[in-house]
Amino acid sequence: MREAGRGKREGGRGREAGATRKKSADLAEPTPFARRMEEHGMVVPPALADSMRRASGGESADAAQNNAGAGKATAEDTLRAAEQLLDRILAAECESRDSALDLLTVDALVTRAMEIAARDPDSLAAFTKSAMKRISTR
Repeated sequence: MREAGRGKREGGRGREAGATRKKSADLAEPTPFARRMEEHGMVVPPALADSMRRASGGESADAAQNNAGAGKATAEDTLRAAEQLLDRILAAECESRDSALDLLTVDALVTRAMEIAARDPDSLAAFTKSAMKRISTR
């Protein structure tokens, strides 16, 4: 009986040690979403990548992702691009299927803005709250 009890305690310690290792691994810089998608065989469809590039001022989706880490594209810049495109869509009343790509682009840009904002956990909650307010008032 003692053996069984001892094994459980040792197993418990192993789980705790594993949890500690996982926590320290979680603190590492996250893998950019585009790279994570590629690792799983998923890529941004070319039409969406082109649309994101146009909406964000000519920068490719991959370049925007890479530059975000270098401080070139900020969460605010990316969100602003999404808002501007959303305003154009809403002004056109979004009554046809032609708006589908633009709507997907807005979604992708907002997602990218959140991903960039997540690099600074201290400001993530405030940015997310602000972004949702800004978008919902359109």
